[in-house]
Amino acid sequence: MLRVISGIARGSKLKNVNLSSTRPIQDRVKESLFNILKDNLEDSLFLDLFAGTGSVGVEALSQGCQKAIFVENNYQAIEVIKFNLKKTNFILKSQVIDQDVFKAIKMLHQQKQVFDFIFVGPPQFKDLLSKTLLSLKEYPLYIPSTTIIIGQAHPKEELKEIPSFRLQEKRRYGNTVLLFYKVDP
Repeated sequence: MLRVISGIARGSKLKNVNLSSTRPIQDRVKESLFNILKDNLEDSLFLDLFAGTGSVGVEALSQGCQKAIFVENNYQAIEVIKFNLKKTNFILKSQVIDQDVFKAIKMLHQQKQVFDFIFVGPPQFKDLLSKTLLSLKEYPLYIPSTTIIIGQAHPKEELKEIPSFRLQEKRRYGNTVLLFYKVDP
């Protein structure tokens, strides 16, 4: 069962999507992630790439984010994200982009959008982690203080070093690894 861990929507049960490519972040990992981020969430802008159920972006909104954008291209997952946003009353503080992540990154860059937090949690073993960071390098959606968080569900999946991003911190929770990147000045 998915739920909102903390904040104004605390305890809200979230709908899950039954797709083999979608694996929601575990509550204990999500709780740890937001314990790390909580002091900087107020009035921030949050981008949830490969959003799946939207539980990470919904948690960010619940804990004080000004706005969250969810990028997902699976119809069933998009319907679940919209349901979860409606249930938690975050429709007006959010935008759901029904598009391939790489096209969405380019589009958001062209709109001159930047984010305080970018969460990347792609399906595993599809070489999407490095590809996403390379796309963010080509089409920056960040400012010097932006934190890019990679949710890696399988630590053996290869993530290539990308110039422009430096690893600040790595935390492991069972089979899940959270990687926190900053932009090199």
